[in-house]
Amino acid sequence: MVNQQTRNRAVEGKALLDYILYELCNAAEFYSVDRTPVAQHISQSGTEDPSIVVLETHTQGWPTLEDLFKRLLALRLLALRFEEWLESKGHSEATYRSGCPRHHGQRGAFIHDQHLPSKCRRWIESGQKLLEIERRTGEPGISLVFILVLPKIQHLYRSAVEEVITLLQQDSYQPVMLLAHDLGDDIRRYFYFYCYSINKKFTLPSKRSEPTTTHVTELHRDTQARVQSYIFINCGA
Repeated sequence: MVNQQTRNRAVEGKALLDYILYELCNAAEFYSVDRTPVAQHISQSGTEDPSIVVLETHTQGWPTLEDLFKRLLALRLLALRFEEWLESKGHSEATYRSGCPRHHGQRGAFIHDQHLPSKCRRWIESGQKLLEIERRTGEPGISLVFILVLPKIQHLYRSAVEEVITLLQQDSYQPVMLLAHDLGDDIRRYFYFYCYSINKKFTLPSKRSEPTTTHVTELHRDTQARVQSYIFINCGA
């Protein structure tokens, strides 16, 4: 049952996207600089599982975009680890569905099996919501845009997730989708180097070869050109 305090924190999909739209140029400016070094050097100290260190780090006030970027990579990794674990247990459906009771119970089993703290449950759920939005919009880069509202993702009800996915197809939110498209290669690259740095290997959802350090400069140059063009057209720069 949802208590009143949780209900009061619930976020509507339209309000979330309107805020993203308002702050979109800040995200574009942030990603105009290559964030690979950040992804490669996220703190791993203070816990037996390096993938949740950044999620356990508390900041005073509203976190910076760099803080949120680090947390996004960690949320995404937790969600994909959960999906991989589900598949290893013979579950055919490994995508986020808040209305699926067996997934609620399986999260607890996964946390116990992986010796993770119980608070990982909400982090896994947040990561799964982001993955579902990525998959159903066809734009993996949308998660990079959603760092603008990352702390609010845990308060998105199932209906709000559906609302977000539907609204993103409307013309009024096309600037969000355009930036997400421009960042499509970046999420794959940043996530790869983050996983590599903490020794968590995943087969990424792409038919392209894995990025290497020799490709980073060229990949970022391509993305930077697209993002700079986006800023020029949409942000008045």
